Amino acid sequence: FTKKKPQGQLVNIYTLIDLCISANSINNPVEFVKQLDPTIPEIRIQTELFIKLLNKIYASMIENTKILTNLFFRVGEHIKFDNEKYKYDLIVRVRNDKD
Repeated sequence: FTKKKPQGQLVNIYTLIDLCISANSINNPVEFVKQLDPTIPEIRIQTELFIKLLNKIYASMIENTKILTNLFFRVGEHIKFDNEKYKYDLIVRVRNDKD
């Protein structure tokens, strides 16, 4: 059997987050706050799906005064994909000002 080729594009996730924040902050008084781990390299991700998902999350929280976005690796855990273990989870967490 041949191994599946990874799907998605190699991208800078910081740029995608900034793009979504910029798009959602137009004509909205909400304050977007970012806490991003600066050590994350470019990652392979399905860009269009990620942008759609993050935009939907931001749109659902747009009535808040502040939206906090965290981006970090969760060390010490792993995920399994195609029978291979990957040591790090990349976490994008979005919270409102009431959380």
